[in-house]
Amino acid sequence: MKKREFTSQKQSVRKPKLRRQGCRRYGQLLVSGSMILSVVLTAAVVLPVANAAGGPTIETKTLRLTLRGDLNGPASLVDLRTGRDYVAPEEPPAGLYRLNLGRNPAKPVRVLTSLDAVRRQVRTAPDGSFEIAYEHDGEFPLTVLCSASSGPKGDAIGWRIRVQGIVKEPLAAIEFPVLSCTDKLGPAVDDDAIVYPHMEGVLLTRPGVSIRKGGTVGDTYPGTLSAQFMYYFDAGGGVYVAAKDAAGQSKALVVQRQGKALTLAVRHLFPSELSPAAEVPYEVVWSAAGGRWEDGAGLYRDWAERQPWCSRKVEEADVSAWLKQPVVFVNFSVRGSANGPYATATAADKSLLKYREFFGAPVVGCAFGWERNGAWIGPEYFPPYPDEPYYRELARRLKERGDHLHVFTSGFRWGVRKPMTENKAKTKPRVYTDYDSRARFEQEGKTGAVVRADGELDFTQPPWADNYSLCAAAESARKVLLDAFQRIHGWGVDGVALDQNIGAGVSPCWNTKHGHPAGCGRWQFDAVSSFLREAHTKGRKLNPDAFIGVEEPCEAFIPWIDLYHGRAFTDTRWPATGPGAVSVPLYVYLYHERQPGYAGWIDAGFSPAGNVRVGICRAFLFGMQPGVRINGRPFDLLAGPPTEEMKLCRRTFTLFKRMRPYLLLGRMLPAPTVTGAPLTRVPGKLVAEAPAASAARATKGSLPVPWPVVQATAWSASAGTVCYAVANLCGGSQTVQLRAEANGMTARRVRLTHISPDGELILEPAATCPAELRLALAPWEVLCIEQTPAGNGL
Repeated sequence: MKKREFTSQKQSVRKPKLRRQGCRRYGQLLVSGSMILSVVLTAAVVLPVANAAGGPTIETKTLRLTLRGDLNGPASLVDLRTGRDYVAPEEPPAGLYRLNLGRNPAKPVRVLTSLDAVRRQVRTAPDGSFEIAYEHDGEFPLTVLCSASSGPKGDAIGWRIRVQGIVKEPLAAIEFPVLSCTDKLGPAVDDDAIVYPHMEGVLLTRPGVSIRKGGTVGDTYPGTLSAQFMYYFDAGGGVYVAAKDAAGQSKALVVQRQGKALTLAVRHLFPSELSPAAEVPYEVVWSAAGGRWEDGAGLYRDWAERQPWCSRKVEEADVSAWLKQPVVFVNFSVRGSANGPYATATAADKSLLKYREFFGAPVVGCAFGWERNGAWIGPEYFPPYPDEPYYRELARRLKERGDHLHVFTSGFRWGVRKPMTENKAKTKPRVYTDYDSRARFEQEGKTGAVVRADGELDFTQPPWADNYSLCAAAESARKVLLDAFQRIHGWGVDGVALDQNIGAGVSPCWNTKHGHPAGCGRWQFDAVSSFLREAHTKGRKLNPDAFIGVEEPCEAFIPWIDLYHGRAFTDTRWPATGPGAVSVPLYVYLYHERQPGYAGWIDAGFSPAGNVRVGICRAFLFGMQPGVRINGRPFDLLAGPPTEEMKLCRRTFTLFKRMRPYLLLGRMLPAPTVTGAPLTRVPGKLVAEAPAASAARATKGSLPVPWPVVQATAWSASAGTVCYAVANLCGGSQTVQLRAEANGMTARRVRLTHISPDGELILEPAATCPAELRLALAPWEVLCIEQTPAGNGL
C-alpha cells in the first residue's frame, strides 16, 4: 500500500501568537476504510484561529468541502453540479462534534464540542484526506481524533471519529459529524424538505419554518427509524447524510434548528460505562444528489442492497408459498354478543368466508381482543378469550381452505392495569377494569423490567394500558414472550406479531444483571435479533406455515420478520409525525421486494383526511396488500350490501392480483412524471390550493404541502419489465399526461398496455421512450400501464 504523506498544522486557542510547540502522541486515528495510522506528531506551526474558510479542502465527484480555519466544522459544502453551498452563511459555528458525558445521553453531566478544544491540529494528505486532533483540558482532558476522506470511489466524504482519555464520566453519545446547513435552500422554503426514515418514511416539509427555533427531531435506530440516512433537498438538489452501519449499532438521526441554520448529525449511542476510549465503528458519509426524494433514497438503496438484510428477495425467501401470493387481511373482534358473527369458531369461519368470496382471494383473519384480559394486555394472555379451542378450531377451518389466522402480542411489555375506555384526556382520572397484575409483576416481571438511567422502572400509560417495559436481553422477559409465541403457533395459528415494539425496537436499559452493558448499545439489536431468530425457528417447527409480523418495519430485522403492518398510505396522521411531516413510501422504495407489507388499516382512522377511498387507492399505489378492520361500516359485509368503499377495495385488489409481479414482488422506481392534475390540500377533495404554498393550513386535516389529485408510482418486475400504477384520488373525472421512461429497459421499442380491473388494451404497440400517454380517468379509477418489449424484435 502506498504510504500516505501528511502536512501538519497546529492551532492553540489560548495563545494565538506564532510559536514553536512541542507535541504529544495522539495514538491511533481511523482515516479511511479500515486503515489505521499510528500518528506521532512532531514540532508544528501554531496558527491563529480563523473564523472563515482556510481549513483543509476535500473534493468528491459531487461535493467540495472546506473546513473553517478554526476547524470547528464546515466553512462551505458546495454541490459541484449546481454551485450551491449548503452551509449556513454567517452563523456561529456549531462545532464538528458534540460529546455527551454522563450515564444518560439525554441528560448529560457535561457537553463538550470542538469549540471547547484548547488545541487543534490538522494533518492533510495529497489526496485531500485529512486528520484532526482536538485536545481538551480541565476536568475532562480528552483527545478527539477525526478524519475525512473521499473514499475509494470518490463519490462521498467519509467521516470517522475516536475519543480517548475518557475519565470520570462515561461517554454516552457522540454527535458527529455536525453539518450546519442553511435553513432555506432556494429563494423560498416552500419546496424544501428532509427525507426522514421515521417508521415507513416522512418528508419533514419546510423544515426551516416548521421546526421551531431550538427544536429537535431525533428518532432512534433500530426501531422507530427504519433506515440510517437523511436527505435535505429542494427541486435544485440536496445533501445526503448516512451512517454506513451494517451491524445494528444504536444511534439517532438528529435535525435541529438553530438561528438560521438546520444542523444535521448522527448521534452515536454508547453503553453508559466508563471506558478510556470510544470509537464509532463505521463511516458517516456526506454526498449530494438531485431534486426528488427518491434521489437521496437511491443513494442509500445502492449501499443497503449490499448489506446482510438484503441477502434475498421475497421470491427467494424460505417462507410459505402463500406469503408470496396476494391476500387480504381482515381484522375482526372476538368480543361482543354471545351470538355474534365471530363469537364461535364456526360463526367466525362463515363470516370470514364471505370476505374470501367477495375478494376472490385468501384472507388472513386477524383476531382482535384475543388476550385474556383485553386488547393489548400481556403477557397474561392465557387462557385466551373466549378459550383455546376457539383458536385451534378456527385455525384448522381456515387452513383447510387456504386461509390463515393471525394474532398480535404486546411485545416486550407487561400490562398491569386495563382502563375501562381508551380515554386520551390525561387530565381525567383513569377508571380501570378489575384486572390488576401489579402483585404478579412484582413477583415475576420486575426482575426482567427495563430500568431507566435514574434507577426507576420504565412505566408508561398509553390510553389502552398501564405498562412496564420489559428488557429484551433479560432471560425471564424473553422466556415469557417466546413461550407465548410457541403456544400460539402450537394451536395452528400461523401469524404472531410483535406489536407495539415499533420497528421491533426496544428500550435502553441500565440493569446490567440482565447480561448487557448499561444504557444503549449494540446489545439492543443483538437481543431482539436473537429473540426473533429463535421464535422464527421454533415456530416453523411447530407450524410449517408460521410467520412473524411486526408493527412498522425496520431494515435491521428483515431476515427474521416475514411481513409488516404498515401505514405508508396515510398523510399527516400517525405514524407520519414530526414538524411538517407528510408520509412518503420510503421503506417501500427501499425494500419492497425484500419484505412485504399490508395496509393496516385502510379505514377513517389512518386514511388521509379520514377519506377511506384515498387510503384504499394509495395502498394500491404503494404495493401494500389491503387490510380492512371490521368495526362497523364501511367494511362490514354482514351489515348489508357492500359499500362503495368495499367495491373500490375489491376493484383495486383485483388489479393488484393481476399485477402481482410488480405490486407484490416488484421493485419501486422513481415516480413517473404526471402533468395536468389539479392540486389539493385536502386529500380526496377538489379543493383549490391556497394562494401561497407557505400559507397556514386552511382547514383541519389539510396538508402542509399540496398533493396532485392524480398520483402514480412506477415498478419493475424481476423479468425487467415496467409497470405504472395510476389512481384518481377524487370524485371528479381527470385527464392527465403520463411520461413512460425506459427505466432500465434496453429494448429500442416498447409495448404500452392499459390494464384495468376489467381488462386490457394495447395503447402503443411499438413506442420509443420517453413516450407521452394521455390518460382519462373516471372518479376514483385505478389502472396500470405495463411496459414490455415490443414484438418482432423491435
